[in-house]
Amino acid sequence: MRLLVMGKPADHYKLLPWMCAAIERGNADSRAFVELDGCRFKRMFVGLSSSLKGFVMGCRKILFVDGTHLSGPYEGTMLAAVA
Repeated sequence: MRLLVMGKPADHYKLLPWMCAAIERGNADSRAFVELDGCRFKRMFVGLSSSLKGFVMGCRKILFVDGTHLSGPYEGTMLAAVA
């Protein structure tokens, strides 16, 4: 199935709070939040219930961090951390 997305990219960031609420509503004990500065994306966190429970129950203490530089209309750095 192909999803057709139309409109300005900045308009799509307005959907992120709705998406975070849908994640929390559809996945019991999951956590999701997004921080926006107007229409500018700042950060987003999604922690699914199974990952959060596994972390609390005693997973191995490993942290992976990866970053990439973005160019074009979305300049900056995108960081991802997995624990």
